Amino acid sequence: MRLRGVRIGGTRRRLRSEAFRVQRAPIYRICLYATSAHTGVVHDPDCPCHSHALTEWQMLQLAIAYTESKCNPDAVGASQDLGILQIRPIYAREASRLAVDRVYAHSDALDPLKSFEMFNIVQDHHNPAHEVSKAISLHNKADWYKRQVLLNLELIHRIEATREIVLRYE
Repeated sequence: MRLRGVRIGGTRRRLRSEAFRVQRAPIYRICLYATSAHTGVVHDPDCPCHSHALTEWQMLQLAIAYTESKCNPDAVGASQDLGILQIRPIYAREASRLAVDRVYAHSDALDPLKSFEMFNIVQDHHNPAHEVSKAISLHNKADWYKRQVLLNLELIHRIEATREIVLRYE
């Protein structure tokens, strides 16, 4: 099965398969399983995105990813920050130190799944209660950053509420 190209950030990219698309979006599981001649997309009713809303923690991770890189897994920052969460080498070393069974290289930050694994390893150790304010400041201590993440979190809450309404009418 082939999917049409998708326009992302002003560039045209092709999706190789539905598995590739779902893999690149580990939190917001996008259910593109097959194309239809009439609607363009057929949704799988068993897909997790139809069965429950995102948790507050998942929405926070999305807000941080959007703030850091506009959810671009290939983003490269000016000061050695890589990936969807703009992870720096010291962050990867901290995740490796805390992980029991894994060692992370800084280049692993370009893989969204590994980026979120590193994020959760660090957060689970230093912020086991998953407090929003503490999670944001653990990732970046700047005041402007906290304000921006909270604005993006509010946006994601509105999108999620709208998504739930739209899913009722499928």
